[in-house]
Amino acid sequence: MKIVNDRLVIKKGSDTSPVFKLRGKYSNDPMDLTAVFNITIELSKANRSKMILDMTELPATKAYHEEGSLKIVADLAGASGNSIVLPFDGVTDMDTIVLNWNTANPATTVSHNGVGDEILDGNIRLWGGLDAYTPVSIDGNPILGRVKLRLLDTDTLVLKRGDNQSVKITIDFGAPPSGDREIAIFDDRLDVVDR
Repeated sequence: MKIVNDRLVIKKGSDTSPVFKLRGKYSNDPMDLTAVFNITIELSKANRSKMILDMTELPATKAYHEEGSLKIVADLAGASGNSIVLPFDGVTDMDTIVLNWNTANPATTVSHNGVGDEILDGNIRLWGGLDAYTPVSIDGNPILGRVKLRLLDTDTLVLKRGDNQSVKITIDFGAPPSGDREIAIFDDRLDVVDR
């Protein structure tokens, strides 16, 4: 992530966590986010739909490895599954490798959808496991008006490529429809580029 000509630049396929500093239109004072109920950020996707992220926590995901129709999955969700490396040797079958791993590593067990007699060769690392996280959050002291957006590589891959895109940030001060709502639209403030 970098800033060019006062615009945020996001590289497709990269993790990024930009921080938006919200200020009053006329006073230029930071927006006080102390009583915020929810913050929503809207970006454009390549398929012309909108990516809408907010302060709702996203659940943890399980690390996995796919080979054809065979899938090996960590039993527990979270980033710890990304450290699982199964030592296939081209001779020992799937059930034996998985049993040996699970016996030696009871905190990071795995399962598979295969028959069990599959033979694989080489070390296989599981990947894609994520701890639960909140994609939009208040960054630091709420009176400073800073909003942090967390985009994973899978998010940036689907963003619309191009210069001068807008970012729409909606601040809710109470549960809709009875709460107050303020909308900040940053026109021409985002460039999405290939890596």
